Amino acid sequence: MKRLQVVLFAISACVALGPGRQLLAADALLLTVDAAQVLHKEPVLVTLDLASSSIRALPAKPGKSDGSTLRFEVEPAVQPRTKGRPLPLEAASATGAVTRRNYDLLEWYVIPDGEFSVRAVLEHGGKALTSGTVAFTVRAPTKGDPEHDSVGRMHHLPWTNYDTNKYCGDTFDLVKRWPRSRLAKYCHYWNGRFLQNNNEHGDAIASYRLVIDKYSRFALTDDAEFGIVECLRAMGRTDEAKKHKAAILERYGAGNDGTYSAVHFLCRGSAGRATTTGAVMASE
Repeated sequence: MKRLQVVLFAISACVALGPGRQLLAADALLLTVDAAQVLHKEPVLVTLDLASSSIRALPAKPGKSDGSTLRFEVEPAVQPRTKGRPLPLEAASATGAVTRRNYDLLEWYVIPDGEFSVRAVLEHGGKALTSGTVAFTVRAPTKGDPEHDSVGRMHHLPWTNYDTNKYCGDTFDLVKRWPRSRLAKYCHYWNGRFLQNNNEHGDAIASYRLVIDKYSRFALTDDAEFGIVECLRAMGRTDEAKKHKAAILERYGAGNDGTYSAVHFLCRGSAGRATTTGAVMASE
């Protein structure tokens, strides 16, 4: 009987984060890293999950926002990067009750090569939640390494710079010359973003589909899925956009587990909501 009581208590103190995801205790932060080993110049993507009865949402970026303060504590200490920007869908959902967010630490910090650990701290209304610590390693490929030339091709970091500016074609050139590079998946995503912002919606969809088809476990695959929804709508293919959006919500749980990512929030958005490219979506 006592064992049953303990089990029931443990269940009541947790929130499920969807199929295959770890259970998160109430009033807690869960920090996960997309890749424990990354290349020099590769994004350091992390995901934060929030479960709290008193904090409604995660900020879209580190720092003070809407009464909350979010910080990432990296050890050994690293220098902050000025003028960082949230990932596009996180920015578009900044005011939403989003409890699962992606962050690129390389956007916010200058991270040299080496071994690091990081934890997240969220403060709101006198309460502080601290995640567990995760580790990651950054390495610079040496001459003769298959990744040496592809990494050297990237000149305009951080990666959000490629959202609206092609610069000298870094990301487009990389996927042509080094299609098997670890950096290729990021380039395909940001190529899609640039093409979408440039109203080249058909080509943007093709880039997003490469992300989805080749990198199903990538942290930005959901973002690419929603990019296709936006492109279809911009092209006047409304019925296709509705079907694609419905498939996204079904596949990713539609927030029925009590957690909402930026994609969930944007897919369930209300009439007149701004899109990630600054246009306005009509109500469905």
